[in-house]
Amino acid sequence: MNKWLYEFFYRIPFMPISWIFGSPHEMEKYSELIESGVIPPGRAIDLGCGEGSNAIYLAKCGFDVTGVDFSHTAIKRATTNAQAEGVEVTFVEDDLTNLRHVNGTYDLLVDFGALNDLIPGDRDSYMKNVLPLAHTGSCIILMCFTKSLPPNEVDQRFGDHFNIENLSRRSESVTSRTIDLYFMTSI
Repeated sequence: MNKWLYEFFYRIPFMPISWIFGSPHEMEKYSELIESGVIPPGRAIDLGCGEGSNAIYLAKCGFDVTGVDFSHTAIKRATTNAQAEGVEVTFVEDDLTNLRHVNGTYDLLVDFGALNDLIPGDRDSYMKNVLPLAHTGSCIILMCFTKSLPPNEVDQRFGDHFNIENLSRRSESVTSRTIDLYFMTSI
């Protein structure tokens, strides 16, 4: 999706963007991994954080969180939302296909719909920018719409670097799309 379209959606004050794209932090399997301690608190990055719901959730669970999005309006909304929830999150306006303002490694990388929203060439750039953010033992939680990102593409892109487990497949009633949730640990 184009940046200008996201900017448009984020500027509609009465409609949270999560209504359009779902509210992934409420997904049971995801919250089980976090709340059970399978993924202990550490340094986390929310890739394509939008208005910050996942970043805020992780901060509430004890993570040191960075949220990244290319939408200026999304970053402003995320910052406001984090302040309203009383949590500290670092929000960065940056492009996942050409990261310039994010570096270092993270224990947890979360992507709820960013990778699958890119065209194939941009997915290559995303991988070149995101893989260096992981270290041995890092975990990735990836949510994708199956029509946009076929399951074999996840294996092809991440299989050489991560052990991949498909945690769930569910139909999203609002958008009538099928959603896959992957849990990956770096090799």
